[in-house]
Order: sequence, then C-alpha cells, then structure tokens
Amino acid sequence: METMRGWFHESVLNQLDQGKAPVIAKKNFNEKLAKVIKKETDDRIVFLAKAYVKGQIAKEKVDEAVDRNFVRQLDVINHVDKHNIILDAIYDFLCSETERTRLTKRGDLTRQELEAIDEASKERWKEVFRRNVRQHTTSMSEGELADMAFSIYSSTIENYFSKIRGFDTEKYFTNGSFHRLSEDLEIGWHPNWESLFPNK
Repeated sequence: METMRGWFHESVLNQLDQGKAPVIAKKNFNEKLAKVIKKETDDRIVFLAKAYVKGQIAKEKVDEAVDRNFVRQLDVINHVDKHNIILDAIYDFLCSETERTRLTKRGDLTRQELEAIDEASKERWKEVFRRNVRQHTTSMSEGELADMAFSIYSSTIENYFSKIRGFDTEKYFTNGSFHRLSEDLEIGWHPNWESLFPNK
C-alpha cells in the first residue's frame, strides 16, 4: 500500500508539473500493482513446513543430538514436560539447520542475512535474560534457579519470530536460531549458565 501510495502521488505530481490534468489509467494502475505484488513475492523467502523438513531427519540424528550443548542447557530447566520440551528443541534445531543449508545452497539466503538473524536473536535473549536475572540472589535454591531458567527460555522464544527482509520466518527456524546460539555457548538459559557450561 505504501509503494502504491507513493507511486500514485508521484504520478499525479508529475502530470501537474507538465500542466496536464492528473489522471491514473486503470491499465497503468493494474500494471503497477502487479509489479509491486511480484516484487513482494520475490523478496519473501519460502520456508518448507516443519512437518515436511522433520520427515527428512533421520532418527539417528535426533538420538545424536542428546549430547549437544543446547540440549544440556535445556536439561537444567525445571518443567513437568521437560522431556517433550527438549524433543521439540532438537527437532527445531535440526529442521532449522536443514533449512539454512537448503536456502543458502539455493542462493535464497546469504551468510550476512543468517548472521543478522543470529544477532537479532542474541539481542532478544539478552533483553529477556537481563530482565529475569535482576531478581537473582545468591541465596536462591537450585530449584528456584531451574525455574528461572525455564522462565528465561520460555520468555525468549515465546511470541518471537526472526525476520528476513521484513518478513517473519517459520517458528521452528526462529527457535532453531536460539538453539544454535545455545549450542555455540553464546547464550544460556540458566542464570549461572556460563559457569555451568564453560566455553573451552
């Protein structure tokens, strides 16, 4: 709409500058609208549905992921459904990595765009982490710290979507970016994650 409004305004001003009555022909309007729609479609990255990507992931890959850093970091949270939270995280991580590879090989995504996503995800985590750990005290029990770890994790990923070229990515892709950072020990969920998971 903004693009069309700008084009409409510019067309009217150009005609007035030339001493003509401002007229927008229906044919010209439709042609311009079609071009704008095509450009918007071309800029949007098409992500595969999670169910489809998930179907391509071998069970061995899921089993191997159990020993990875991002899973170990989730293992310290306190939640009644922790097993399924971790399983969802493994699939989000693996699906996201699969899509990153596919889209970069096709030339749809650049390394710089992926780095920008990771940087934005890190900023999101930092904001949530700082907000939560200000309540952190040395007298907190391990259970309280584990509760806080879940709160940090949940608040970080909840209702947040990474953006590429102004468009939301798929949720698994967004969550996978956080797990990728957690895997590389650039972020953590537990208030004391840096001491629990030292980056050697």
